Amino acid sequence: MCDALITMTQPTDNARRAPLAVLLAAFALAGCASLVGEDSKVMSARPAPPASPALAIVADAPTGQSAAIDDPSLGGAVQLAVLSTYTAASGRKCKRVSIRPAGGGFATERVACVSQSGWYWTAASIT
Repeated sequence: MCDALITMTQPTDNARRAPLAVLLAAFALAGCASLVGEDSKVMSARPAPPASPALAIVADAPTGQSAAIDDPSLGGAVQLAVLSTYTAASGRKCKRVSIRPAGGGFATERVACVSQSGWYWTAASIT
């Protein structure tokens, strides 16, 4: 009868593995949590100053504000208008901006976003 009790109380292979699996899962989740925390610290850091006069205005302008600026990277004198501000899927703050040549003509729309390196124009323009 003692042999039967000993055999019944000895853990099976699955019983030995379960605590190890729980421990590994806890470490994995703790690692993910610390990565999220690290990203939050990076995004909360003050970005570098904007690389162009237009981006400097866009960085500080609230939605609905417009301003005239001379920016060689945009072809000279332009009228900027911040159309909307949103958080991109990447977690970055972005602004949709209308850019109209000061002498008249058609406005184009671009998106500017902020990263740890500062504000930048995204590659594609919106038409």
